[in-house]
Order: sequence, then structure tokens, then C-alpha cells
Amino acid sequence: MVLLGTIALVISAVLCIHAFNGRGLIGCSAGSSCNQVLGSRWSFVGGIIPISALAVFAYIIYIVTLLSVDRFEGDLRFSRFLSCLLMVVAGAIVAAAIWFIWLQKNYIRAFCPYCMTAHSIGIVVAVLTAVYLAIRRYAPLWLSALCLVGGLLSGVALAGVQLATTPRTAFERGFIPEDMPMLDPHSLPVVGDPDAEHVVTLLFDYQCSHCQRVHSMLQEVVDRLGGSVAFVTCPVPLSVDCNPYVPAGGEDRFKGSCELTEMALALWRKNQGAFRAYDAWLFEPDPNSGWYPRSVED
Repeated sequence: MVLLGTIALVISAVLCIHAFNGRGLIGCSAGSSCNQVLGSRWSFVGGIIPISALAVFAYIIYIVTLLSVDRFEGDLRFSRFLSCLLMVVAGAIVAAAIWFIWLQKNYIRAFCPYCMTAHSIGIVVAVLTAVYLAIRRYAPLWLSALCLVGGLLSGVALAGVQLATTPRTAFERGFIPEDMPMLDPHSLPVVGDPDAEHVVTLLFDYQCSHCQRVHSMLQEVVDRLGGSVAFVTCPVPLSVDCNPYVPAGGEDRFKGSCELTEMALALWRKNQGAFRAYDAWLFEPDPNSGWYPRSVED
């Protein structure tokens, strides 16, 4: 149990470091399911505290308590307290694991291998802990069960806090105060014929991995549909620096998008031919490492 708890602690610590410095993880490149989960608003509490930081805290308490409970076996009251604390932490770990697995399946619709490994270990650890404490009988079964329920309820409380405090965009709240502008495809960057039967306005960010994947398909769509469709490419930065509809708080994962967009639109107005090469370069994947967002310095 100590070994499993330590593995989960290390994984949680790695995810916590990633949440604070934004550096990539092995197998978690832009566009991957792992990146979708770790970059989602559900990876923080209130948009500020990383969930992985809470996991680190929980596993430290779990390991220290587990290593201590046998040493104080002669002190009935203290060993009972430690036993109850273990059950609370185990219950919280199980409830949190179920909540985040459910979120990945139903809301994010992507699974993070790191997270799923930690969640799976957490569930196994909790079951082993319950069996271990039932055998050792540091506390009456009714008290252990009560402590377990308390831990489960703390996990439910975490889910409630996330639902209540996780920042949402204006779109998710159900309103946009301004009318959407009517865009003239003849005066904007467009893939295809601006006089095509169907003109689609495509909103995107130059640092968005999903936008990069869609961008690479546009010309093929135009060709396959015989020119009946065209795409007006409308860059919309997802940075809080210039987009009021992006929730503030936590790390700005699209830092620099405002400047990249300004440069792109300025180039479009000055030299449309050069813009197309610049636009393609911003989304061009590296043959060895895949695609990573270009920085303002690049």
C-alpha cells in the first residue's frame, strides 16, 4: 500500500509541476487526449488550485498515516484516530477518482493516461486500506464505515465546489452581449472561392492544437466538394489579455495569441501572398516532434 501510494504521489507531483510551469509531458503533446484533459478547466479548483496539488496533499497524509498506524498500536485512542483518518483519505481518493473519470468520459471526452493511472491506483489503494483496517481492527467497523462515508462525502464536496466555482465563458453561461458581426469574405483571409455557395466562418487560435488539425483539412474539403464551400479564416485569440470571454484565473495557456493574431492580420492587410505563407508556417508540423505552437519570438 505504501508502494502504490508512493507511485500515485509521484504521478500527482509530476502533474502538479506541469500545471504550474506548463511544460510538456512525455506522450502528452499538443492535440493528444492527455493534453485535452490537463488543459481543461476541470484540472483546477476555482481556476487557481491544480487538482494534482490536492492529490499530492492527500497522498502525503495517507503515506505518513499508514506508516504510523502500526507504531502506535499500543495507544488505542491514537491508533483509532489514525485508522479513521486513513479511511477518510481513502474515501476521498475513491470519490475524487470516480468524479474525474466521469468528467473525462462525459465532459472532456478524452482520457489522460497519467490521470487514469493515478485514479486506478487510488481505487486499489482505498480497497486494500479498507480490507487491511477491517483485519487489524484498530477501530470498530461502524466507526471505520462512518469515516469512509465522511471521506466519500468530502470527494462529493470537491465535485460540488468545482461545479460552483470553475470559471465559465460567457458562451457557456448562455449569453453574448454583442451581436456577431457580419463578415465580408472578399475582405478577409479565405480558403476557397469567396463567392462559393456555402461560406463558413472559422474561428481559431494560432496556438490551439485542435485548430491546427482542422486548418490542415480546409483545402482538402474545398477540393473534395468541388469548390462549393469556402472558409473565412477568422483568428480569435484565446488569451485573457485580449479576449473578455475567456475566464480569468489560473495559467494563461494561450499567452502570446493576441500578438500572433495582430501580426497575422497586419500582414494580411499589407501583403496577402506573404500572409498565406506565414499562416501555413504557423500551423506547419515538425516532421520529428509533431506540431507545437509558434511563439511570438519565433
